[in-house]
This record gives sequence, structure tokens and C-alpha cells, in this order.
Amino acid sequence: MNTAPEKFTIDPRIDCVITLRFDESIGGAEILEEINTWNDLQTTSAARWSCESLNANIDVAEDWEELHPDSRYSDLQLAIQLASRRGPIGVIELSDF
Repeated sequence: MNTAPEKFTIDPRIDCVITLRFDESIGGAEILEEINTWNDLQTTSAARWSCESLNANIDVAEDWEELHPDSRYSDLQLAIQLASRRGPIGVIELSDF
């Protein structure tokens, strides 16, 4: 079963955001498969992270969206929330991200 990261809107005021631009579009199923291998990191971390993507299909509005396995993407945005009610994330959590 494919699972995506917890859904929340990326906000550059509270999140560390990394944008990846691909030379060629990548299938959503391939990206989700890779993200699923990160589950071990998620269970050891209290930090919330998210992923959004730009659909490579020119007929789709150019807006950040949730990953879909049957779509292709030109850009990927990964974000980790830097602080929560528990306090700031640790240096190890940030470096793992």
C-alpha cells in the first residue's frame, strides 16, 4: 500500500523547504515508492514533513499538488516543520531530512 507523508500545507514561514527540479518528468508511483522507504525515519522523528509536486502535464493547472501515482511531475517540494508545541526540531532530525 502506498502511503504519503502526513498532509499539511507547506508554509515557508515555519517549514524548511527544499525544491527539486527534474531534467525529465518522474512518475508519481516512483516518487511514492521512494518516500515509502523513508517510513523508518518518520517513526523515529516527531517532526512533521510534507511533499508537494508540480504536475508535468501541460493540461493541468501549474499549482503544487499532492502526489498521485498515475501522474508525472517536473518539480518536487519537500518540507519539514521546524518547530511545534513540543519545541524546535533537533539537529539530527534536520540533518536526516
